[in-house]
Formats: sequence, structure tokens, C-alpha cells
Amino acid sequence: MIHVAAVQLEVIDEDSVKTAREEIGRKTEVLDVLINNEGVRGGIPYHTLEAGMDKFLETFDANVFGVASVAQGFMNY
Repeated sequence: MIHVAAVQLEVIDEDSVKTAREEIGRKTEVLDVLINNEGVRGGIPYHTLEAGMDKFLETFDANVFGVASVAQGFMNY
């Protein structure tokens, strides 16, 4: 039997990651698969030659550090 549950969280918010981890822990003892589906484009329009460094940092923060934060938060599940 397959059981799937979706939990919404904000990857750049450590409390949100912790809360999601705890919520899943209340639902199951085993986490077989974690789909870490985060990604931001940095706003629209997002043109490389016109964007400020703040947009690059915002995008990098979510797409790299956010994904790593979720993976680390759930790794010892």
C-alpha cells in the first residue's frame, strides 16, 4: 500500500522546516522518499543584465541553501 502526504514549508525558514519535519513524524515512523521541490526565479522579469545582486542572492538562497536545509532537516529521520 502506498501512502503519500504533502507538507508545505518555506525552505529558507528553519522553523518552517522543523515544523514540517515534526508534522511528518507524527504521521509516520519511516520516510522513504523526500521530494524537495523548491525553486525560485528571482522575480519577473529576471534578466541577467538588468537584475540587481539582491535578486541573484534571493534566488541562490532558496535554490541552494533552502534545498540543503530541507535535506539536512530530514536526513536523520
